[in-house]
Amino acid sequence: MKTTDTLISVDEARAALESLEDTHRKAILFFRPPLWLNLLAASMFGMLTMSYALMSHDNNWVLGLDLSLAGFLLSVAFMFYSYRLLGIKMKIVPASLSGKIFQAVQAVIYSAIIFGARELYLDGMAWTPYVAAVLNAGTFGYLIHHYPTGELVSKEGVK
Repeated sequence: MKTTDTLISVDEARAALESLEDTHRKAILFFRPPLWLNLLAASMFGMLTMSYALMSHDNNWVLGLDLSLAGFLLSVAFMFYSYRLLGIKMKIVPASLSGKIFQAVQAVIYSAIIFGARELYLDGMAWTPYVAAVLNAGTFGYLIHHYPTGELVSKEGVK
């Protein structure tokens, strides 16, 4: 590549940044999984939340936990495999610091909901596993649909 000593103007720099951000937004639309796969993964995650909160000792919810965990892992693995067939290597952990923080916050929130629902269920609140399942499934489905790469991208251009 040839380097030049010319300086670019503020408008040219802004246009270049807008072009990069537009390309990133289009890539996110391309990375978005099909709706059926998103719903499958989200429902398996919700079932996993509900099964964990409802299981006690050796009841049937342990089987539900095992099956929902297997279904969730298979659906996520299928997402990665389908992207790999398209020639895209998706990363499990994003490269940017904001993406890592975004995923860490998600993990903390999901964990708090899962373990909180279990503790509240054991304390006698029988409705909490169902609410937690819907909350986790809805949040997971929304975030996979709007942020499939795990990166935070603004919806509008650079100002």
